[in-house]
Amino acid sequence: VSAYTLWALHHTKIRVARVPDGTIDRAKAYVRRYLEQKSGDPLFRVTATFIVDVLAEVGAPDTSYMSQLYAQKQDLPLFAKALLLHAMAISKQKPSLLAELTRDLENQLRIDGNSAYVSENLGDAYAVLMDSPARSSALALRALLVVKPDHPLGAKLARGLLGARRGGTWRSTQETAYALLSLDEYRKAQERVVPDF
Repeated sequence: VSAYTLWALHHTKIRVARVPDGTIDRAKAYVRRYLEQKSGDPLFRVTATFIVDVLAEVGAPDTSYMSQLYAQKQDLPLFAKALLLHAMAISKQKPSLLAELTRDLENQLRIDGNSAYVSENLGDAYAVLMDSPARSSALALRALLVVKPDHPLGAKLARGLLGARRGGTWRSTQETAYALLSLDEYRKAQERVVPDF
């Protein structure tokens, strides 16, 4: 919850309102201490990918922990790989590492006509972390666009995300938040020219 709070405060600060620096600094220190605990919780490693992504977004990347997670990437679900790729890309990690993780992510996407999406059958293994195919697709889109803004799968993933809505909305606030943020990143990266309707 603290990592989500830090993430929300960061996005609030860059978009809407003033957030006291001390609040963000204390939150960064707290989530760093969480990483140092190396909990025995089976979800710890997957949770850690979210934390390193949040720390990278707020300008305080933990490259050492990114390296540890990268070494264990084969054991991560696709959404965690997308979080790790995003963190590594915005932290300017080695291009060879980014390329390998990007290929891994691309190879796990399902392309159906002019849409693409994540189709990873994890059952309820990560339900407590609010995992869903739409959220995973949004995380994949966001990560691929950071690595390569003109990524050829960008438009397909954006269409897949839009197609995942039911009644004009996604299933949860978690899906909605990531979908909207990812679609905004897609818009900025690949739809720079305002269409003349």
